[in-house]
Amino acid sequence: MPRIHAGNLPPGTLDAVKRRTAARTRSRENDIPPVVARAASEAPPRAGCCPPIRLQQVEVGSVRSWSREELYGDDGR
Repeated sequence: MPRIHAGNLPPGTLDAVKRRTAARTRSRENDIPPVVARAASEAPPRAGCCPPIRLQQVEVGSVRSWSREELYGDDGR
């Protein structure tokens, strides 16, 4: 399994991690990987992995309300 070595942590960070794991009655070894995985899932996608989304707005001839009452009327209740 890959390992991560974190250095240059802000003061108090390691102590806060120790308090967190103690409060959750888990070991640091079991508590930290989900935190790192959550942070990794928030990372932006790699460059070039996803094509840009292209949206085109069009004008239509009619104006309709998309209210539930108009779509279903009394029969849909």
